[in-house]
Amino acid sequence: QERFPADLHLPRVTDFNRHLGFAMPHDFSDIERLDIPAIEGAIKRYGSRGNEFIEHELAALDTGLEAWELLHPQIRDACMTQYENGLYRDAARAGVELLMDEICRFTGRRDDGDVLIRGAVGVERRQLGFSANEDANEKSITEGMKLVLQGLYKGVRNPASHGYDGFP
Repeated sequence: QERFPADLHLPRVTDFNRHLGFAMPHDFSDIERLDIPAIEGAIKRYGSRGNEFIEHELAALDTGLEAWELLHPQIRDACMTQYENGLYRDAARAGVELLMDEICRFTGRRDDGDVLIRGAVGVERRQLGFSANEDANEKSITEGMKLVLQGLYKGVRNPASHGYDGFP
């Protein structure tokens, strides 16, 4: 590590050294499968910092799709006309309303808004979950997605439905 530049932070160097030290067959497998690719990636990123690095990373993320193509087909169908006509508030509201309608359909509930989300989404039996909800991490995922849904309702659908004009 001391031979490398101080600002080059190589992942898995400690693991790499440990694997070399033990030198068991599975250690060499870990070196090939985990350690070397992680170190190579860090070196490549270090060597291409700056604008080239940013352009490289963005190109790696490019799917070749337009943003609307990444939407679920039901969401796209519900709001594409409004979006194409520049009615962005209406498009956002339509997407969130569809989401709320789908939550009602999945759960059989007739509530709306925050009451619907708090009652329908969660880690309890008969609630919609975003994971198996078997351990603390999975429960955190579901609770986090519940907060995202509450934010969509409170931050998009509710203000848009009550005539708020502060949206661009």
